[in-house]
Amino acid sequence: SNALTAIAEVSVEEIERLNLHHASLLAARRAVDALLCRYPDLKAQSCVLLDGKYPLPDWLSAQHAIIKGDAQSASIAAAS
Repeated sequence: SNALTAIAEVSVEEIERLNLHHASLLAARRAVDALLCRYPDLKAQSCVLLDGKYPLPDWLSAQHAIIKGDAQSASIAAAS
């Protein structure tokens, strides 16, 4: 009841065009954008946590990419 969720996907064509790494970041960005569309006030008060080494490109708000994040963050583990 305390979690906000969004599911996003990328197509096979996008994966082939971008590669798996960049397509994964695109899917994450789409999920974050979907949450912000539903809850616009989130951006001012939130930080995006990402499981992995790389942050979202062109994301201007707070974010943290955490290697093995599902083992270090309950929030990332729950999303996984």
